[in-house]
Amino acid sequence: MRRRDTIRTMIRHAVAGVMLAGGLLAACTEVDLCYAPHPHRAYLDFRYHWPEEYAGLRPDSMGVVAVRPVNLFRYEYRTTALEEGNTGVMLSPGSERQPLADAAGPTGNDALWARSGEYNFAAFAWDAATLDEETELQDAAGDPTDMGSGLTPLYLSYRHYPVDAPEITDYFGEWRDYNAYSDYISGVGMPVYFARADRVEVPVADSANVHVPVDFHISTLTQAVTFRLHVEKEEGVVVDSLCAEIAGVPATIELTTGLIRARRTYKMLFRPAYGPLASAADSTAATRLECAGTVHVTGIVRSYSEEMVTGPGILQIAVYAHYDYTDEGTGQPRRAVKVFHAGINLYHTLKERELLDYDDTLDGYYQTCRTAEIEIASPLTVTREGIVDSGSTATGLDAWIPGETIEVRI
Repeated sequence: MRRRDTIRTMIRHAVAGVMLAGGLLAACTEVDLCYAPHPHRAYLDFRYHWPEEYAGLRPDSMGVVAVRPVNLFRYEYRTTALEEGNTGVMLSPGSERQPLADAAGPTGNDALWARSGEYNFAAFAWDAATLDEETELQDAAGDPTDMGSGLTPLYLSYRHYPVDAPEITDYFGEWRDYNAYSDYISGVGMPVYFARADRVEVPVADSANVHVPVDFHISTLTQAVTFRLHVEKEEGVVVDSLCAEIAGVPATIELTTGLIRARRTYKMLFRPAYGPLASAADSTAATRLECAGTVHVTGIVRSYSEEMVTGPGILQIAVYAHYDYTDEGTGQPRRAVKVFHAGINLYHTLKERELLDYDDTLDGYYQTCRTAEIEIASPLTVTREGIVDSGSTATGLDAWIPGETIEVRI
């Protein structure tokens, strides 16, 4: 089986079961819970096992859905996102929620418990500080919904903004849009996480202190794509920072299957950086910088032609730089501060890397990998006057096209 088929199968199996079970909402015929000292319930101990690579990107909370297929019942919770010792609240059903009436639950919160039975659990990361700003959930009709709606299919769609919206400028300041075919995704670019725990038995507790462990092994629904580029610069030019824009991020992913819809694609800004240099003198003398930056996205769609200079698959970059010189008229030292713009159509690079696999029967894409590196072979050459044209793409290498040079008055 090819790797992309394996990943596709994993996504389908990892998400579909709980979502589909969640869609079968029905009235429960079980009698109301007994709140005597021998409750017919048990407290839940949610544990989130995070891979090491997510250490700096964890959300602040997790949404959890629990479905009991036999004698159907459904719960929703919001909890903290720690490895262990999590606290939280029960969101639904409202008839089951209660202020803390005993000592087993976390003080000040609704208890995290469930009636007895065998459950399937799904956990979904939804960081209120970032993801609400970036994404929204929609049903098959395109109407807003939420994780607890039980609707399938369930689409995660990026919110999009014009270049001058606060969601963009608060992170990146003023950005010049040279590829105005679509809007921007908000500038955080957090991964979207999902995990399941199936066939967890919640017993009829013989003690109010019984806690049932529910272990979630977290994975991501988004691709972590790292762009690597080589900057060759004239000696004396100091690169202070870089900012880049990648175009072609598909707008929507279907959570139950992993199918990606790319009828609309957007742009995302990010900040490539180069490794630390030993001294300021090295910043001036160095003539080659190895730069890298990572985005977390549904995928990246390439352009349909190597000749295109706008549209999906285009990478734009701004190089913020300065150099010192002597004024010929006064003999006084001066400093020039400039912003160099350039763009590159990554047609050949993305075609070779194959981040997405198109399914013509479903008119959509599937991810071929969860992490990828995009190595831009053509160097970005920076002089005091601007960025140098990389030349023809006849060799199969994508070429940098110089853009506007802006001199900043200081």
